[in-house]
Amino acid sequence: MTVVLPFILWPVYVIGPIPDGSHLIPLQDNRLWVDSSSTDRSKCLVSTSVVIAFASIFMYMTGSLSSFLFYYLGPYIMFGWWLVTVTFLQHHSPDTLVYGDEDWKFVTAAFETIDRTYGFGIDHLHHNITDGHVAHHLFFTSIPHYNLPIATQAIRKYLSDNNADSMYTHNNTYDFMLRIFQYIRQYGYKAHKATSADQRLHSILSTVDVAVTATK
Repeated sequence: MTVVLPFILWPVYVIGPIPDGSHLIPLQDNRLWVDSSSTDRSKCLVSTSVVIAFASIFMYMTGSLSSFLFYYLGPYIMFGWWLVTVTFLQHHSPDTLVYGDEDWKFVTAAFETIDRTYGFGIDHLHHNITDGHVAHHLFFTSIPHYNLPIATQAIRKYLSDNNADSMYTHNNTYDFMLRIFQYIRQYGYKAHKATSADQRLHSILSTVDVAVTATK
């Protein structure tokens, strides 16, 4: 099952109903849609209709269901595998902490993401969302992806100047093709619940919070 999961999690996530509900069928009792308006749900149905229409046209153009699956299903599965691989590895490591409602902070949670260098030109092709992911989480409304390397350098310098280097995590992940299967097998989607004893550098969090807020 470990081998199969990274290939099927993307369509499972899109179609639902786990973990939050279907992205194609807006059922109001799903968490994804529980607070949505009728307009939003209508837009979802329109979007789903367009997807079905495009798939039908594409299948007609390829001549048969088997040809459609040959040309579309394989690339779609690999596309889904890559999305799952990058997303999972950016947000999971053996040391990842999760926070409850009582102690969650935007900045603290953002620093639980991991900057990973994939190499082979991948980071550049992906506009550094891989090795600038922490900056993306901290400043996603204000810093375009092409400036993530500059922002990451500034963040690391700021943390170093404030003796808070341990808040930031970077990992060379050249073995990403194997690492995704290893981590899902070893850790699944589990993470350590943060406690007052192991939350990272609470004494300087207020300083970082102020710095992040000032730049938004």
